[in-house]
Amino acid sequence: MLSYHSRQLLKELLIRIGQQEKQLEVVRQVLCEQPEFEPYAGFRRIDRSRKGYINHIDVHEFLLSNNFHFSEEECCIYMNHYDRDGDKKLSYSEYNFPTMIHFNINVIDFFPRYFLMTTLI
Repeated sequence: MLSYHSRQLLKELLIRIGQQEKQLEVVRQVLCEQPEFEPYAGFRRIDRSRKGYINHIDVHEFLLSNNFHFSEEECCIYMNHYDRDGDKKLSYSEYNFPTMIHFNINVIDFFPRYFLMTTLI
């Protein structure tokens, strides 16, 4: 059984994850509302060599060319998070998963509170 302190830390972690997911979903919604946004065009913009997939180097170069400074290691973490088949690259469908809208904001807001109230406290 978890100690009270461990439960509190876990609770805090889950709340922060929920908050971040909520913020990401808002950004996804705003992005998808843009009439000029075309997910495949975004994928092709990152896949400059037209390999049909993107890797952490492609993501790193794209971010640098747009003045976002993340390390290659951080780009690897991103890739590993969304790389469903473990091949160290993202196909278009894997790329599409983090960019498209997935959840209702109310569900994201409700889930952490409900989960925490019923299981950890």
